[in-house]
Amino acid sequence: MVSPEFMFLQYRISMSYLLAFQLLFLSPRYTKRKSFCIAACCFLLTGILDYLFFFTRKGVENQHLMTAVQFLIVQAAAFILCCYRDFRTLFVGISSSTYVLPGNIISTGLFIYKGSIGIALLVQIMIHAALLAGIAFLMHGNQIDEMEEYTRLWRTLCLIQVLFYAVIYVTIFWPSDIYLVKSNWIAVILILILMEMTNVLMIKLISQQHVEAELVRNNQFLETYAEGLRREAAIMRREEERMKIFRHDSRHVCQTMYTYLENGEIEQVLKILKEMNVKLQAAPLKKYCENIVINGIVAGCMQRAEKENIKFISKIDMPKEMGMINEFELATVISNLLNNALYAAAKVEDLEERKVKIQMFPVKGQLILGITNTFAGTCRFSKETGLPISDKGKNHGYGLRSVKAYAEKNHAIFQYSIESGCFCVRLLIDM
Repeated sequence: MVSPEFMFLQYRISMSYLLAFQLLFLSPRYTKRKSFCIAACCFLLTGILDYLFFFTRKGVENQHLMTAVQFLIVQAAAFILCCYRDFRTLFVGISSSTYVLPGNIISTGLFIYKGSIGIALLVQIMIHAALLAGIAFLMHGNQIDEMEEYTRLWRTLCLIQVLFYAVIYVTIFWPSDIYLVKSNWIAVILILILMEMTNVLMIKLISQQHVEAELVRNNQFLETYAEGLRREAAIMRREEERMKIFRHDSRHVCQTMYTYLENGEIEQVLKILKEMNVKLQAAPLKKYCENIVINGIVAGCMQRAEKENIKFISKIDMPKEMGMINEFELATVISNLLNNALYAAAKVEDLEERKVKIQMFPVKGQLILGITNTFAGTCRFSKETGLPISDKGKNHGYGLRSVKAYAEKNHAIFQYSIESGCFCVRLLIDM
């Protein structure tokens, strides 16, 4: 029988490290001082429960109830301390409970076999401290970063933690208590090692996936930027070729006009001048804004709109200096939104109703971007993301997700709505 004094002290030590784990890994809702006070209250409440459990008859008789209440207090503390109210917080709460298991189990076994409270508690403290330092070093930065984004993976991670806890609990007490029979010790130790390694590897894996996703987005930025440059260069080449032809023809025209003048045929000269004036004014090079990349993107979308009989309206007052706005990212956002708008407008059967409009202008240190388009049928929205669901298939619909990610990253205001039968997207970006 393990002494109540030892178990009480062991539980108090593990609780202090458990709360330290929560304070370290949870994204804080309050100031450090207030968070510490909340953790101290949790430590006090669980201390009262531990005292009742180990030193009173009523506590022993209600062992399972006391354990359940203590678990709920610990999880409630995590939800109070954290700024999130979902599986991310639950994951850290359960992780804090599983993290202290190795120290508790090994110190209890050491006390049973050696009988020294001091040595057992010292080993427990050393294990807790070493694990906390190791886990913090390996995954603290990654986990805090990943907690900024909620995904379904957090639900799976919580389930893994619960299953590990259940497996360890069963292994300790079934088919016999490992503190009385040594046969299960190796299994318990291996499970504990596997549990900690799994936690670290899962967080690292999620972080790596996000790094790879960021690389994909950066490649998309570069591709969009390059595409804008290619379109702008193509426009310039066409204009240059047109001017070369015009200059080449001008020599022959001048010679012809000179001949007409010598013969006094003024009407023929006037006719040639009129034709030259028409050619000079034909297909002028249209410039939408000063930024060559965005100008190229809008010009390319205008050409696509003409091919698909879409009325394309542009009102762009893009300043030369974009301030803090990342040119690569903004070009990708505009490209995504315009391509989505053109795709939706092209589905409208009535050619007169096919319309896409882009507006972009600076206002008081901010850039306003608005894109409006007509669409056919109804617009369905995802319950998970709140964004419109693409009708292109399973591997599509990432354009607006990319825009939403851009808005979150740059603290921009991102709004979308359906107004008068048109889908409207608006972005307000700090310059």
